[in-house]
Amino acid sequence: MPYFVSNAYKVLYYLLTYVNINRNKPLEELMKNKRLSQADLCRGTDIPTSLMSNYLNGKKSPALSNALAIDTL
Repeated sequence: MPYFVSNAYKVLYYLLTYVNINRNKPLEELMKNKRLSQADLCRGTDIPTSLMSNYLNGKKSPALSNALAIDTL
C-alpha cells in the first residue's frame, strides 16, 4: 500500500476514534502546540472560517481531505 494511502487511513482512524469522542480537543491542542490562531489555521489549510468554527465547536467533524490538510500543516 502506498505511503500516502496508509497515512490517510491513519488520519481517518484517528478522526473516527478520537475526534468523535471529543471533537474540538485535537484541533485546540494543535493550535496551542503550533501557536496558531483560528485565522492562521484557516489560511494554511484553505478551510473557510465558518467551517473551522464548526470543527472547533464540535458541531462537525472534518472531511478526510480537510483532516489531511490540517494534519500536514
